[in-house]
Amino acid sequence: MSREPFSEGRSGPRHRAGADWRRLVWWTLVWAACLGEPAVSYGALDPGGRSGWEEGFFDGEVPDGEMPDEELTDEEIDRLLEEYFSRTDAGQGTEKAGEAAKVTAPQLLMEADGDGWLTYTLPDGSSFASSVPCGMITSEPVELKLPPGAVAILRRDDAAEPSVKSWRFAEKGNYHIKLLMFQEPGGSAADYNIYEVNFYFTIIGETDRTLGAFPAPEGFFIKEVKKNGREQEIPEERCFFLEEDGRYEICCQARSDPGIQVNAEFVRDATAPFLSFLPEPDPSGHPGPVKFYPSEENCRVTVSYNGSRGYAVGNELTAAGNYELSVEDGAGNRRVYHLRIRQTYDPVDRRVILAVLLMAAAAAVRLVLLRRDMRVL
Repeated sequence: MSREPFSEGRSGPRHRAGADWRRLVWWTLVWAACLGEPAVSYGALDPGGRSGWEEGFFDGEVPDGEMPDEELTDEEIDRLLEEYFSRTDAGQGTEKAGEAAKVTAPQLLMEADGDGWLTYTLPDGSSFASSVPCGMITSEPVELKLPPGAVAILRRDDAAEPSVKSWRFAEKGNYHIKLLMFQEPGGSAADYNIYEVNFYFTIIGETDRTLGAFPAPEGFFIKEVKKNGREQEIPEERCFFLEEDGRYEICCQARSDPGIQVNAEFVRDATAPFLSFLPEPDPSGHPGPVKFYPSEENCRVTVSYNGSRGYAVGNELTAAGNYELSVEDGAGNRRVYHLRIRQTYDPVDRRVILAVLLMAAAAAVRLVLLRRDMRVL
């Protein structure tokens, strides 16, 4: 379905139709944004629609693009959509074009290409590919391959993404991508509908503390679960509840094709580390230096001393005062301790002896002076 070359030059009617098509693509973007999705990114906005399809999917960096400066009213948007649904590339209507509509949640055919990609095919024959199925929870980066002409609206953690530099996602978060896919009006087009596809996935860290359950992706069921290398019983194939910490290996299988399987591996750690103290904590305060020891390696310990915050260089507290110690692991689990070191003095300390002698000498001098005062006698 490649686009034919312009037959009458840049001033001919086919070029004018192509220019109108560019405008309609931009209006479609504005229409999509006005439906409540402020972040619009482009998967190769090519005025040729399906042209370049034989060269493969578009991926990598997103080309620069600009939205039109004009502000459209609701009436103008309705008129442009009606115009899109009734036009062909040569300006002639067809029976199918008159039946065009916006199709939400179309039926998708999922296939594996053998190279780690899943291809989703729409009813009009257009396709996009992903490294994970829709609804997948993974600790690995996710990549998408979109065809020329596709419009992608991206949200992450329920917030609009102002721009997309690449269709490879590695940052943690919940991703929701709305795809608008359609064929260019023209003699070669067989389906004039605009298809809206909602594709979503979640990226977690290799160690996660928030995940309480693992749902199977759309069209999949949970086939096998291992925790710390030991196979677990699966009460429900649609969702597995993570009740304990440990390293999980979860295998999911497609319902439509037993040969399509996806795997997720991650460590669930929802337990905060703790500190042990030597000597043991005393509710009334410690009389001397205190040492602390984290229960896990690579923990970060922060110390607040009399309200001033800092990091612990060693593991011993010596100065008298009030302490707040916070220990946090790589997954973000955190535990806080409060303790106090009392101010004490050693009776045989030379400084203490000197201070006592000075105080005694001062008292003796005071007594001598008072005895010389007749009023005291």
